[in-house]
Amino acid sequence: MRSTRAPREKYRNLDGFVKRIEPEDLRRDFSLSPSDYEVVEAKRGSANRLGFALRLCALRYFGFIPEPITEAPPEVVAYVARQIDLPPEVLARYGTREQTRTAHFRDIIAHLGYRKLEPRDRGPLRNWLRDRALEHDRPDTLYSLLREHLHGRKIVRPGLTVVQRFIGTAREEAETATWKAVSALLNPELRERLDALIKVDSEAAH
Repeated sequence: MRSTRAPREKYRNLDGFVKRIEPEDLRRDFSLSPSDYEVVEAKRGSANRLGFALRLCALRYFGFIPEPITEAPPEVVAYVARQIDLPPEVLARYGTREQTRTAHFRDIIAHLGYRKLEPRDRGPLRNWLRDRALEHDRPDTLYSLLREHLHGRKIVRPGLTVVQRFIGTAREEAETATWKAVSALLNPELRERLDALIKVDSEAAH
């Protein structure tokens, strides 16, 4: 049986900003609304205001907040900074205190109406992802489907370790379900012929 564990390299760079955001996406998700502007302006210090604003917009775009936010593309930083009349360079001072980042995260998800993944979500989400894995086996495809599914329900995408575990389990369960479905169609004679073919292939590989 092949390995169903999603290769670690499939998840590289999935926590960070993409290199380029399309202009229409930038205008849609990184433009501050009056209510966004109000909550941003309530933060003390220019670095906190810009960092908070970027993280808010990033959650709206990605469904999670890329870290570190200081590695956002310069054009994205400049676009948000102009809206709150700040120089982009102040972003370098953001996020030195973990307590500040944590408090900002809580404020951002509350403002946008998102929530964190909860224990009650795990069973239904695992079943949903298993059904997708019956159709799409590639880990990167399953990751994209999972991220979009969570984003549409305003659930913050959990960390990549949790994501990798979900996808690995879904692929294992999908393979088991497929094998059971195929086995149910095989009569004893066909089973013997299939076992013989597998044995021949195995011996040829060695």
